[in-house]
Amino acid sequence: MHIAKATFTNGTITISAELYFNKNHELVNFISYDRYETNGNTYHNFPWSTPVKDYKMLNGYLLPSQGSMIYHKSEGEFTYGELTYKSVTYNVTEMQDWVF
Repeated sequence: MHIAKATFTNGTITISAELYFNKNHELVNFISYDRYETNGNTYHNFPWSTPVKDYKMLNGYLLPSQGSMIYHKSEGEFTYGELTYKSVTYNVTEMQDWVF
């Protein structure tokens, strides 16, 4: 497993994450400590990860076909989203109707 730290700045906002790669140099996880949850009164910072898997050729690109979005809370993991990619379109020049 290889890990790289990435930082992105847009204006006055900077975020960072740890990127995890397998032995085939495929991204397998993204962990950020810059995400917060709020109930409207207080903010709580939990690590947030987006593990991806099942790399496939999608429209000529080798990409992960599945992914999850997970908050790592003190009481346990909370998966708030799971995705399965069926196709990828790049350089879209007009809006399209998307089916999920």
